[in-house]
Amino acid sequence: FFNPLVLFITFEYISPHFFTKFIAYKVAHSNMSLENAQKYFSLSNYIYINTFATLSNGIVIGAMVSFILKSKKE
Repeated sequence: FFNPLVLFITFEYISPHFFTKFIAYKVAHSNMSLENAQKYFSLSNYIYINTFATLSNGIVIGAMVSFILKSKKE
């Protein structure tokens, strides 16, 4: 919940031209097309990717902590 709100505030108010500038840079300095860059470097895509990355990191870290705590009790 909190992370998408932070991303929205960051890219809409603090740095509103981030995606426009980053798309222009990637098109100029790589072989990425303008259409692909616009699809990939967007606020909605960043929120989507970040939400699932955070969720999967939480699952992995939770499993590791659970394993460590379970091992210490034995």
